[in-house]
Amino acid sequence: MPLTIFSNDISTEKQSLSLTETDMPTCGDDDLVVKVHAIGLNPVDYKAARGGLLGTSGISFGWDCSGTVTQAGSNVKDFSVGDAVLFSGDVKRGGCAAEYVAVDARLVAKKPTELSFTEAASFPLVSVTAYEAIAEQMAVTEKSAPSSTLLVINGGGGVGSAAVQLAKHHFGIGTVIATAGRAVTKEWCQRNGADHVLDHHQPLGPQLEALKVQPNLVLCTVDLDGYYDQIVEFISPSGKIVSITLGDSSKIDVGKLFFPKRLTLAIELMFTKPYFGENIASQGEMLRTIASLFATKKLQSIVTVTKSGLTVDNLNEGLDALQAGKMHGKFVVNVIEE
Repeated sequence: MPLTIFSNDISTEKQSLSLTETDMPTCGDDDLVVKVHAIGLNPVDYKAARGGLLGTSGISFGWDCSGTVTQAGSNVKDFSVGDAVLFSGDVKRGGCAAEYVAVDARLVAKKPTELSFTEAASFPLVSVTAYEAIAEQMAVTEKSAPSSTLLVINGGGGVGSAAVQLAKHHFGIGTVIATAGRAVTKEWCQRNGADHVLDHHQPLGPQLEALKVQPNLVLCTVDLDGYYDQIVEFISPSGKIVSITLGDSSKIDVGKLFFPKRLTLAIELMFTKPYFGENIASQGEMLRTIASLFATKKLQSIVTVTKSGLTVDNLNEGLDALQAGKMHGKFVVNVIEE
């Protein structure tokens, strides 16, 4: 029987995981069953496994995956048994910390041969999040991009790493600024294409003034409550703020958006589309574009830590690193060695 990692303890202080034998996942008419080769970890994983997201125990997690198709549903036309694939998946169906997983085929892209399974598992969730934030929430276009200035808060994290690269090397945004807190993450942001890197341990407004730049777009990849008051001060009039997490929403005064700058605030959550069955196929299309960008080296690998084996220790090590806020790039667990 296949093995799956489950969360048994949703305490935020101590993680209790178990490696459990499970039945083979059921393949629905629109699904693929995938033999998992590698899993990429994200902050959503410790939030789910440790009770901050779904608020329940007995769940699997890990919403970044690469693997090989072992079964395809009757409605699936674009994939066949044996295809190498990559995807993030659907938070309602559980994650990919398992030997086999079922996923809606519309959320899946084929893995380019130029990419390893390790690389392919590193970017689906963070890249689709960044892509949706820039293309949909910020509505950046080929015409508007060159004159735009984007600030990515925490450019060294998974979403930040993807956003800096996509903004600069795919969307063609004129000026891309990232924030970082350590020398290693500053270098990482520069390597990914940031034109400027700010110290996010210091007030951001004076640093932007010193550079003589004013962002009209801000992507916050950490709790927005810690930066919101700064952002509404330095962002340009009619600017757009997108965040992937709020923190304490009671500290966010939305009235500051209204006068005098007429700002827009949006939340980006890539799980929304599969959760509500809304335009699901768009995420598979985005992944095909993104995978091609990585395969052709227009985007650089964001893998920084790899571990071998679907073990409780490996998963806990990754969750601990993410929860401590000490990661830059992505932590990938190889279930099958290449």
